[in-house]
Amino acid sequence: MTERQGGCLCGHIRFRLSAEPIGARVCWCRDCQRIAANGTVNALFPAGAIEITGTPSEFIRTAGSGNPVRRRFCPQCGCHLFADTPSYPGVVVVRVGTLDEPSSVRPAANIWRASAPAWACLDSSLPAFDGQPPRAAPPEPVRSDERSLWIAASPAQVYAALCDADRVARWWGPDGFANTIHQFDLKPGGSWLLTMHGPDGTDYPNESRFTRLVPGALFEIEHLNSHHFVLTISLQADGRGTMVHWRQTFDTVEHYQRIAQFVAAANQQNLLRLQAEVLGASGPAPD
Repeated sequence: MTERQGGCLCGHIRFRLSAEPIGARVCWCRDCQRIAANGTVNALFPAGAIEITGTPSEFIRTAGSGNPVRRRFCPQCGCHLFADTPSYPGVVVVRVGTLDEPSSVRPAANIWRASAPAWACLDSSLPAFDGQPPRAAPPEPVRSDERSLWIAASPAQVYAALCDADRVARWWGPDGFANTIHQFDLKPGGSWLLTMHGPDGTDYPNESRFTRLVPGALFEIEHLNSHHFVLTISLQADGRGTMVHWRQTFDTVEHYQRIAQFVAAANQQNLLRLQAEVLGASGPAPD
């Protein structure tokens, strides 16, 4: 499950997460108990993978760990949503209870157990730490946007929509874009030249080359001009359909983080346009 959504109690703040959690745990520190009147279940996500609608309020306080923590909450209903600290750069803490599907994240430990009240119910199957757990190795910096979508068609049907220039021209790009394909040399090392026409009439010349092609399984390009990246689309048979895995990888973390929110929205729209193209041509997968 690559994409998750959530929000506050009143709906003023909504958010979308486009990456898997780095980790999750139940915290029994006194600050969390004051926030929730209980322990809080917290998931750690790459900061570049969260898109927030609405403006949270914030409060900064030094935690029991000795680190300053910025806590963000809805200014209307007071619902606590996020936290971050300079001691974990590039990471945002999300309160799991604010997710639309909180069961999609399972905690892996209890921390600050020594501060838990006597009546606290701790899952004995989870590792427990009396205070702050030992610092794990920092997560690998994120420089890719990754997402998946199930399409009710066979891998061969999905792959066909990736490899036909006329069909690609219909679905490529975010909502509102059209395409003129000038060259589509479908082979490893082959050139792909196209102009993307934006909704406002702006033209965007694109130059790519095909890097890896496996019929029914893998489609990969290297985008050469403007933003340099590698786009890998892998196909996996899944029941009566295909799970499409989409990964766009940039050269540096800094490059990715500058455009992460735009890339997340654009890639999701692109996947949905691919789905519409596949289903429009093939209909639902056969029984």
